[in-house]
Formats: sequence, C-alpha cells, structure tokens
Amino acid sequence: MKKFYLLLSLIVTACAGSQVWLKNMDVSGFLSIEPSDKYGSDYRVEFKGSVMDIGYNSNDRSDRIRVLKSYASSACPNGYKIQKEDTLKIGHESNVGNGMNYFIYIKCK
Repeated sequence: MKKFYLLLSLIVTACAGSQVWLKNMDVSGFLSIEPSDKYGSDYRVEFKGSVMDIGYNSNDRSDRIRVLKSYASSACPNGYKIQKEDTLKIGHESNVGNGMNYFIYIKCK
C-alpha cells in the first residue's frame, strides 16, 4: 500500500501545471518569462514548441493558456490580461511537433 501512495504522489507532482513541473520546464528552457519589448505589455511568455507531456501539449493553445495561469502568477500576482499572441517557426515539421515557438504577451493588472 505504501508503494501505491508513493507512486500516486509522484504522478500528481509530475502533472503538467504543478509548481515542480513548471520549474522543470523553466530550468530546461522550454518555458520562460521575460520583460516585454512590445508596447502595452509587461511580460513575454515563451513556450517552446514540440513539448508534450502527460496533460500538456505546447502546440495546443488551451494547454498554453492553462499553464500560463500558474506560471505568470509570480510575475503578476494580481492577475494579467493577454495583449497579444505570436508564433515563430523554428524548424521543420516532424513527427514530434510543428516546429513552432509560441509567445504570449501579458499586461499585469
């Protein structure tokens, strides 16, 4: 029974959107937040394309928005508004993804 609970806690910890998962994505360079150079936005959040994990696909906009809610909370503790979204083709399409990076520009409230 102990093994079951240990396995369950590891699975929950590794789920997309958890703080540990977000930190791993950040450290790995697949997810980043930086001050924005675009007028009207405070931060630029970059999602590297072709990242797929349990419960997360960087090529799916709804997954990016879900992850953004947790990830941007430290930069904008009172919330934010999405100002603009951009994509950048970074390579050829493959069986892993579409060769795109995604950028979301946000303005803190």
